Amino acid sequence: MSIKKVLSLKQFMQRSDVIRLYRDCFLAIRHVDDPDYKVYLKDWVRDRFGYHTFEEDPSEIKVLLQQGRNELGQFLQTMTCATSTHRTFRSSPPPMS
Repeated sequence: MSIKKVLSLKQFMQRSDVIRLYRDCFLAIRHVDDPDYKVYLKDWVRDRFGYHTFEEDPSEIKVLLQQGRNELGQFLQTMTCATSTHRTFRSSPPPMS
């Protein structure tokens, strides 16, 4: 029988933030059209989170969460720009010279 470590409220909340970021990353990847790139991104996210699975230092986890949020924000911004540009050209093609 294994004994589970009881988390403090702060650790529990931080763990919830990590899980939320992980889920948000995969929700964002859903919007990628290219199946090969989608697989690459999923593997990349799993690898990044897996690398830090056993991190216990709360300040380090806080830094990693902030980095993850920043990277996700940049990814979403890039996706939004790419999607809006793609839609703009679809709805009105560039003028012919």
